[in-house]
Amino acid sequence: MKFSEIEFDTVKDYLVCATEDDFDEIEMYIAAAKSFVKTYTALSDEELEENEYFVMPTLMLISSFYENKSVEMSGKLNVIYSNLLNLGKVHSL
Repeated sequence: MKFSEIEFDTVKDYLVCATEDDFDEIEMYIAAAKSFVKTYTALSDEELEENEYFVMPTLMLISSFYENKSVEMSGKLNVIYSNLLNLGKVHSL
């Protein structure tokens, strides 16, 4: 599977419990996870397509978004969400 092939039906099957009613929510998670992977790796679309490795971490990230719906884990900020925020953070000198 290629990175660009991560779409609703694939994710729905991966999540097992998702239904057609979850379409909008899952589409949002797909977009966010793909954006995160692109920004975090700084790879081009072509580079992401060449390596199937990035499919699984992207699916796992989508799963985390879908299942947790919280920014906290055990009373602490979930590292996934802190990484998302850090990627968009503007650092001042």
